[in-house]
Amino acid sequence: MYFKKNGGFLFRVLYYERRISAEFFHSLTDGTGAIEFLKTLCAEYLSIKGYNIEKSKYILDIDDLPSKEEMEDAFIKYAVKEKFLSRGERKAYHPLGTFEPPGILHLTTGILDVDAVLEVSRSMKVSMTEYLAAVLIYVLYLNQKKYSYSDIKPITVSVPVNLRKHFQSKTLRNFSLFVNTGIDPGLGDYTFEEIVSMVHHFMRYSLNDKFLRAQISANVAAERNPVLRIIPLIVKNISLSAAFSLFGDTRISSTLTNVGKVIVPEDMEEHIERFEAMLSSTLLKPVNCSVISFKNVLTVNFTRTIKESEVEKEFFRFLVKKGLHVKVESNYE
Repeated sequence: MYFKKNGGFLFRVLYYERRISAEFFHSLTDGTGAIEFLKTLCAEYLSIKGYNIEKSKYILDIDDLPSKEEMEDAFIKYAVKEKFLSRGERKAYHPLGTFEPPGILHLTTGILDVDAVLEVSRSMKVSMTEYLAAVLIYVLYLNQKKYSYSDIKPITVSVPVNLRKHFQSKTLRNFSLFVNTGIDPGLGDYTFEEIVSMVHHFMRYSLNDKFLRAQISANVAAERNPVLRIIPLIVKNISLSAAFSLFGDTRISSTLTNVGKVIVPEDMEEHIERFEAMLSSTLLKPVNCSVISFKNVLTVNFTRTIKESEVEKEFFRFLVKKGLHVKVESNYE
């Protein structure tokens, strides 16, 4: 999204037939804030169309003024000066493929039964997010074994974390961090069961207030630095670009985000078939995955900027082999 060409806005709303979409630049909000906006927008649309949508805790009241809590910068609120978390990570493996021209983004959607996926996940004593992240790591691991013979790199999947579940905040601004979990194939071969166990324990080890607060502090440190604040913007942009090259997508094979369960007022449910979430893809992260659920419908969306669809095909094939029914839709032949 080029906001300089978008009237300065960091978001936009699109519609086509029975689909309405809201796209956000991540500095503005995260998945939680985006869903709150979209639910409220849909409620207002239905009201204008003549449907009676009662006020509810599940949607915002557009007649109310935004509260201070909704607008607070929760990163600043929970950052500490005492301890930062190191950013040191090795460069990760990235799926190979033929890149499409700029502006082309392929989308593959898998529709599953929430209860069925939960049953499979719980049978391995892990959460749905941990299970699906392990599947993606396993598929990327097999992908690297198939196409790379000498330069074996770690497989790292970045999993966004909704910090509102760990710190008291009602902010609608961006308040999420990432936990990077994965394996190092250079140490030997891995079974899927091993990967599931590693993802589970790493996620549980990382998702505690102390680690998260230290990561928040690392992100906020530059913003608080009085010297950096007076540096010209053009220099900051060059520095941020260099930092991203060192610590950004080079360290991540792919991203899997679980936006979670979407709840709307009962008056709205009959008008909504499903919710979807989509991540952008980059040169170094050409394939990304988003998960979201509504009632008992789980939607898994893969976005990619390369022609080859092998990663998502193997992902869904794996789930089918585990006994899950997957209905696949795609925007390409």
